[in-house]
Amino acid sequence: YDRHLGSGSMSKPNVKNNDYSTNGDTTVALEEGKNETNIASLIPCGPLLDEKSPPKVLILGHTASGKPLDESLSYCERSMWTILGKIFNIPFSPVKNVEKITPPESDNYQALVKTTLEHGICMWDVLSNVHSKQTHNKLRTGKRKATTSNDTTFEPPKPNDIQSLIQKYQSLSTICFIGAKAYKEFQTLFKGSEEMQTLELCVLPSSSPANCRISLDEKVKQWQDAILKAGV
Repeated sequence: YDRHLGSGSMSKPNVKNNDYSTNGDTTVALEEGKNETNIASLIPCGPLLDEKSPPKVLILGHTASGKPLDESLSYCERSMWTILGKIFNIPFSPVKNVEKITPPESDNYQALVKTTLEHGICMWDVLSNVHSKQTHNKLRTGKRKATTSNDTTFEPPKPNDIQSLIQKYQSLSTICFIGAKAYKEFQTLFKGSEEMQTLELCVLPSSSPANCRISLDEKVKQWQDAILKAGV
């Protein structure tokens, strides 16, 4: 699906996995082999960015968000918006169930996304594996056991095409990882990649409420410092 930022209308392009399809404001990707008959939540969200504002910072999570039927609500369940909302003074609480989002919540989310992207920040994930409890249990990083074609307990990591994104947007100078797990996965998959040699890599504290080792205010400060350092 393609959509303009802040628009609820959508069209269906014919694209392959990690091919970018742009219609002015945002770029999205569809998983290869998927079509309108598939369950939307099993399709990973593509990169979230504003074509009119050259991105300077790429924020990467670990596993992907499932693409909602209304793509204007992509990523709205992410805890990162709590922090970004404080940075840009647009308070927002993540919405876990997009079917129950209210019009004011939707409008507020669109405003926060628009402001974030206009400041040269874009976001994606290291892996295209859609995050769920099943994914969390099946996904393995680091040392992996041998599997057979009949083994359904193991889901191999499927990296997003981050290299192509960096090649396309030469304005990117910094990659910020949401937590150490995303950084370690990235290093495993992309270490030594030529495209990454000129980029600054920064590990942010996880935005998840489960990360209670530091306060929310301290998370906001560390995120803001990293973003400012990148020239945003």
